[in-house]
Amino acid sequence: MKSPPQRIHGTQKNIVGPRVRKARLRSRPRLTQQQLADRVVNLGAHIDRAGIAKIEIGLRCVCDFELLILAKALHVAVTRLLPVRTALRREALTALPIAHATLADPETAG
Repeated sequence: MKSPPQRIHGTQKNIVGPRVRKARLRSRPRLTQQQLADRVVNLGAHIDRAGIAKIEIGLRCVCDFELLILAKALHVAVTRLLPVRTALRREALTALPIAHATLADPETAG
C-alpha cells in the first residue's frame, strides 16, 4: 500500500515528486526511472532508481541542487518541477541563481 506524501503544517513535504514523474513520462522517448537515475548520476547527484521512485510518490525530499539536476536530466526548466503558484516559483528561483547558472554553463559560473 502506498503511503500518502508527508505534510508539514498542511503543506506537502515533497512538492516536486508528481511533476518529476509527469516530466519523465512525457519525455520522448519516455524515460524509465532507471534511465532518469542514470542521467542524474552522470550529472553529479547520487539518486538511484529506488530514490527516483520515492521522490515521485512523495516519500523522499529533494534538495535544491538535486532539483536543478533533475530538471537538467529531464530537459525541462526548473519552474516546470515547481508548484503552479508563480510567487513560490519566483522565490525558489531567486534562492538558486548561482547553482542554476552553474548547471546552465559550468564554464562561465564564478
